Amino acid sequence: MLPRFFTLYNRRIICPMSASCDSQHYSLCRHVRLAAACVVAGLCVMFLGAYASVRELTAVNGLTANELDEKVWRFAGREMLDRQGGRIVAGDNFHIEGMADRCDFYVYRNDSVLWTGYNIGRSLGMLMDAPVPVSQSENLQAGASLSFYQASGQLNVSTHIRETGRCDWRMLGCGDVITMSGDTIHNVTLMRQVSRALIHAVDYADNDSVERVVHRWYAPGSQVPVAVQTEGVLYACYDDAIADVEQDNGEKAEKEEIIKLIDNARIIQGNGVITVALDAATDVYAFIMDAAGNLYGTVSGHRTEFVLDASSLPHNTYVV
Repeated sequence: MLPRFFTLYNRRIICPMSASCDSQHYSLCRHVRLAAACVVAGLCVMFLGAYASVRELTAVNGLTANELDEKVWRFAGREMLDRQGGRIVAGDNFHIEGMADRCDFYVYRNDSVLWTGYNIGRSLGMLMDAPVPVSQSENLQAGASLSFYQASGQLNVSTHIRETGRCDWRMLGCGDVITMSGDTIHNVTLMRQVSRALIHAVDYADNDSVERVVHRWYAPGSQVPVAVQTEGVLYACYDDAIADVEQDNGEKAEKEEIIKLIDNARIIQGNGVITVALDAATDVYAFIMDAAGNLYGTVSGHRTEFVLDASSLPHNTYVV
């Protein structure tokens, strides 16, 4: 399946969204919180293969501590689990990790990879106060990096929560991966992320301390993981080379044309409707969403104009 949509604004990814979580993402523009109902101009588009790649992941029994310490990591022959798998959506300057009901969002700035937030199902969405830098094999120094962060979000729509934590990335070693299909990817880097956080609800005295350990395998030169393991479950793909493949000139030209269309898109509000107008027809999935991630209207298709009904929206702040 293709990703439903990614949110673009002035050619910068603000909060990409994956359909893998069966959830709608949290607030994309926290600074736009007005008393009156308003619309933030951002266009949600679906690039059919030209802009992003999607890797469907299967959930299998994870590697043990002893297996993680080895230099050959075997994904083949592991027991498949009767549970939701995941997917990784990767674009030129972002990627999304969707494992079971959780999505984590990463964007690239220069040579840095930045963690921008996450959501868990439809119940919890967190957005970093500032993007959190994380290190991977190509820019890792001294084998580890440590970042402190703060984030805010909403629990079950109505409860505002804060999260304060630290994110410890560490390179565990390099080796070979035996893929689920039995092929070998050489010179793979294994990274471990340990996140420890304190979460509390605003106006409530109680708080919760959580820890999350994630292992990720990276092919040489890639910022997108080959596979991810968390809570004893390995999420990996049956496809062979999961390294990035260069797009041909035709695909690159198509991507540039789509980006140009989005840059020139006109968002028109009036008479109870929101109109998204493009200079040329392309495949678009547009929606109206509140800061908690609830959808109030969608429209999709291949054309130049898309109309969303906003006449019945309650008093609030919305994102298109």
